[in-house]
Formats: sequence, structure tokens, C-alpha cells
Amino acid sequence: NPVHLVIIGLVGTWVNGIVVDYFMASINQRKRVCVISDEHEKLRDFIVNRLHRGCSLYNVTGGYTGKQQVEVEALLSKDEFAALLEFIKTEKIEHFITAGNVSEIYGLWNHSHRSKKAKA
Repeated sequence: NPVHLVIIGLVGTWVNGIVVDYFMASINQRKRVCVISDEHEKLRDFIVNRLHRGCSLYNVTGGYTGKQQVEVEALLSKDEFAALLEFIKTEKIEHFITAGNVSEIYGLWNHSHRSKKAKA
């Protein structure tokens, strides 16, 4: 039945589109990592000097304790995130971490990094 074949073709095309979108989004996916720790300078140094990534530092106040601390935020690849976790474990840094997937990043956040690659 030709109608049956058309329906199968449309469903197949739709599923193919979903699969391609999933893999395309996962190629550029990064982890948005937020770490709160008294040893934020150690974390910042590791991210900047060992992972060669940028990070942002935010003054935060604990909602429960009222304690002032610094939050370190960075966008890392899965491998870089694993290296950060290993560093925290090795250095025995007390921490609170949240991490989530980010698939779209806009802006000039790595403009200088791209310029260095282009010149090489």
C-alpha cells in the first residue's frame, strides 16, 4: 500500500532528524561547573593555569549559614571536568559543586584563545 510506505518514510525522516539533532548538540556540549569552596584561589589557579580555561568568581552568601564565600564558575569539556574533580579529590578540597550541560555558548569568551590558534 503506497500510503503505508509514505507514512513509514515520514516517520523515518522525523526520527533521523531527532537523532542528528541530538548528536550535533552533544558535539559542542560543555559543563557549566559552579564550585563553592574556601580554597577558591587553588581552584582558580588550576582552571586557569592547568586547564587553560577562564573562570568567573562571584561573592555568594550561604542561605542557611549566612557565611560569605566565593563561587568559581567555569565552562569545561567533559575531560576537563573530570580533571577538576580529580584535582579536588587529590588536594582534599572541601567543596560544594553543581554542574549542568550547556550546548550553546555565545560571546567573546575565548576570543584570545582563538587568536592564538589562528596565529600558530
